[in-house]
Amino acid sequence: MSSPSLKYFIEFICTFFLVLTIHWVISLNQQYGPFLIGVILCGLVYISGPISRAHLNPASTLLFIGRKGIRKKDILPYLLAIVSAALLATYLSKSYIITGFQFIGSFDLLDIIVAEFIGTTALMSVIAYVALIDKTDGNWYYGAAIAGIVLIGILVFGFSSFASFNPAVTLSFMLTGICTNLEGAVMIITELAASIFSIFLFSRFAADYTVGRVA
Repeated sequence: MSSPSLKYFIEFICTFFLVLTIHWVISLNQQYGPFLIGVILCGLVYISGPISRAHLNPASTLLFIGRKGIRKKDILPYLLAIVSAALLATYLSKSYIITGFQFIGSFDLLDIIVAEFIGTTALMSVIAYVALIDKTDGNWYYGAAIAGIVLIGILVFGFSSFASFNPAVTLSFMLTGICTNLEGAVMIITELAASIFSIFLFSRFAADYTVGRVA
């Protein structure tokens, strides 16, 4: 079992590099950007998975809470680590990476809701099956599966929404002007709602599965 301080630190550092990478990719504005995000995310999940279960996302933490895959005493520290990492990455991005750029969202709110709900539900469902049940506990493919579904989500929805699927990333988008405050608020609510919906789906269709290792 990992020490609490190590778990919180690994959530902080991996979320930090994830958000920083996303901003860097956005500043490049290259067509291969989604693949860079997928590769980095895959590595970060493999790094943090054995230690903290690789939340890197408040929606994931909510999923873990709903499925009793996290200890109660770890909930607040995990969320603080994830959000503070996103804030630090946002500050550095505004200062050194996307300085001079101005990103203002222009997507339709309904498109954003549909994209974020479907994408986040798909992501949470994958996480539930590769990281939360005893039947797949200890598998080797969890990092590739999680990164793969995020990559697919960006490729499918990247032209109709911000394809965040992560409230911490969405918060960073709001603070850097990548999306408006209204768009960001709608996205965060949608992402958290999708996580709750995923908990319901998992409870409804995978009730016989028991929770695997708890970090």
